[in-house]
Amino acid sequence: MKIAVKILFVVFALAGVVSIIHWVNHHEVGVWGGISVFFLLCFLWFLLFAFLQSQKIISRELLTNMTVLLLTFFVAYVAVEFSLRGFAKSLRSYGERNGNPCYHALFDLYLQPCDSCWGGLFYINQPLGSEEFSKSEFHYLHRYNSLGLRDHEFVMQKDTNEFRVLGVGDSFTEGVGTAADSTWLKQLEYLLNAHNDTTHFTTLNGGAHGNDLFFSYDFLSKCLLKYKPDLVILNLNSTDVNDILLRGCYERFDSHGNFVGKQGPWWEFIFGSSYTARLILLNGLHYNWQLQTELSQRKQEEEIVKQMAQKLKDYQQLANENHFRFLLLTHPLQEELRDSNNILSRLVIDTAITHIDLTESLNSRIQHSEETMHQYYWPIDGHFKTAGYGLEAEEIYRNYFVAKKKKL
Repeated sequence: MKIAVKILFVVFALAGVVSIIHWVNHHEVGVWGGISVFFLLCFLWFLLFAFLQSQKIISRELLTNMTVLLLTFFVAYVAVEFSLRGFAKSLRSYGERNGNPCYHALFDLYLQPCDSCWGGLFYINQPLGSEEFSKSEFHYLHRYNSLGLRDHEFVMQKDTNEFRVLGVGDSFTEGVGTAADSTWLKQLEYLLNAHNDTTHFTTLNGGAHGNDLFFSYDFLSKCLLKYKPDLVILNLNSTDVNDILLRGCYERFDSHGNFVGKQGPWWEFIFGSSYTARLILLNGLHYNWQLQTELSQRKQEEEIVKQMAQKLKDYQQLANENHFRFLLLTHPLQEELRDSNNILSRLVIDTAITHIDLTESLNSRIQHSEETMHQYYWPIDGHFKTAGYGLEAEEIYRNYFVAKKKKL
């Protein structure tokens, strides 16, 4: 019996070591990883006290008492941990709310090579790969072309009567939450071609989930301009601010244009693996999901918004130099509806930039109704449904294409 208990202790301790190695290599951790690591720490404390007892530094009675205390502490921790995981939904990360059993590191970032471009690494999906978005509310398989984008293969040759619309941005451009033929770009393409007999409109989806306007600019300027877009639309929302908070603005690139990644705080593993730690850090020490204090984040956000405004000018300058039109499209997240003080409201946009904001049109349709809101947004995931992407397409068509035709 004693041998079996010792073997069990060693197995748990090894599981803790494996969990740490898995975090280092894959940047994710689940409940069992956290518990096994906590057990490993208790086990190491036990070995320390056993060594002290063998050296006659402490008494055998004290060793027994410390062993009982450690076991009691471990059992209490496991009970609290599972209780929090079962009932404290506010302690779940975005991925965990969407059915992912593991916490994924915030600062984890993978750039991909784009063979059809001049070289280098870009924020795109795996070229010619696929990714399964299997969430609690929907399931879609995203297939990517040779550029790592969720679209058909882009063709260099452009027809004489063809007008190309290129969309860049994050998951709202890629179209998370809907089918590939129902993104706002595809719905815009249907609208434009249905109301025009002389010009053929083609849309190109340059979005990648988790992207931001700095990475989008890099990919646009180095890889996508050769497809000769007539209009480039940047889809922007407040998640860009949070992404930039984790990656930095211009300082994310070194002098050679290579990405320089940031590392998370040393305690992110503890935060990710333990709901008990999250309770203390989020509610007790007032950290947020970006692993910063609210005061620290507010100070950084002010600088980030200024840098974003400057980057938007770079987009407009790029458009002027390469003879395409540039349109900025902004929209609120569902939790920002009716909030006139969201982060993007602080963004000072140059008057030379054409800008469409979806906030007013979304608020007018939703009108404080949660049921109506969920016609446009997935309640848990937060991305648009097909109707939400359809609203984007309608607003671009009405406020840009129809409005410009009237002016002419």
